[in-house]
Amino acid sequence: MKPTLSLLALVLAAAPLAAQSYPENTGAPVTDLAGVLTRRQEDSLRVLLAPVRNSGGDVRVVTIESIGDHAAPGTTIETLATGIFNAWRVGDRPENDGTLLLVAVRDRKVKIELGDGAPYWEDRAKDVIETRMVPEFRQEDYAAGILAAAGEIAAWYAEPRAASAPAAGTAQPEVDPFSTAPAAPQPAYTPSYVDPGGSGAGPGTGFGLTALGVGVMGVLIVGGMAGARYRKRKCPTCKVDMQRLDESADDEHLDSGQRLEERIGSVDYDVWRCGTCNHHEIVPHAAWLTGYSQCGACSRRALSKSTRTIEAATYSSSGLQEISHDCRHCGYHDEHTVTLPRLVRSEPTRSASSSSWGGGSSGGSSWSGGGSSGGGGGGGTSSGRGASGSW
Repeated sequence: MKPTLSLLALVLAAAPLAAQSYPENTGAPVTDLAGVLTRRQEDSLRVLLAPVRNSGGDVRVVTIESIGDHAAPGTTIETLATGIFNAWRVGDRPENDGTLLLVAVRDRKVKIELGDGAPYWEDRAKDVIETRMVPEFRQEDYAAGILAAAGEIAAWYAEPRAASAPAAGTAQPEVDPFSTAPAAPQPAYTPSYVDPGGSGAGPGTGFGLTALGVGVMGVLIVGGMAGARYRKRKCPTCKVDMQRLDESADDEHLDSGQRLEERIGSVDYDVWRCGTCNHHEIVPHAAWLTGYSQCGACSRRALSKSTRTIEAATYSSSGLQEISHDCRHCGYHDEHTVTLPRLVRSEPTRSASSSSWGGGSSGGSSWSGGGSSGGGGGGGTSSGRGASGSW
């Protein structure tokens, strides 16, 4: 009987583990298993989170259909989020400041799980859920709620950190058995836009004078170009001043391609006409900042470029990207793939402020139903910090 009882005990002990079926940890910032995001919305999320991830932070957005698809009966959104967070080792660095945003659509539950090194974000996590996510989710606009929350979370990482030491004498957090797996590499993402305020330069007299000089130079250049554009032009035949036609009148002198370029903002055409002999001249002015280039097929500045990452590069393997070109004028289309090089790890840099608040696991509880306290340990762990809600 003893061997039978021992075997039964092993089966019963292994049953909860077998019931766990966490999503695959790809290291990507977005895992949309519920299918509530379009590809463009996923790209927007990556852009929002790119500054965090490229500075070493780790924010993950995960949507699932139901908690029951990934855990044993009776599992709550809180325990599932903690399990995924620890299994994936989100925010696996000394600061232990990772963030996991988990949405269970059919269960109408949401949890923002925080690493044990970021207890000061718990109240803000609660506010994000209540004010930015739940109102949108009640309208079944999951993308709007998730994008709003991701924008708020990304802003947390850009702020100075307050010092926060783990409580002395507290117990170690309970570690999920899946947390022994190595953390997946995190692909870096670069936003496709440039933040006009993101110069990174600090305040100072030298910077102010430099900015002033650049501004004055810019005004002079723009002013000179404007003067050259609108200077008087004489008719080569009659030798009298020609008149520059307004935007509505000059269209009759432009062909379909030129009118298209004006409509999409890639080229602005000036038409100068002689009132005596009706001689006219068409002068193009290409826009500085535009998403269009010259098409090799029709020569119009109406060729747009789009990219799509088929497979993200990681630290262990290269990736694949699809590049497409389309002409708005002649319909030219071309697409090809390029190989993305493997990511290269850089030595981590820690500022004085980050070294004072980071490190180790500490305990905490979510506002909706508790958690345990803990201390010590490395990064990439959570004992239930954060906030959760329902709609």
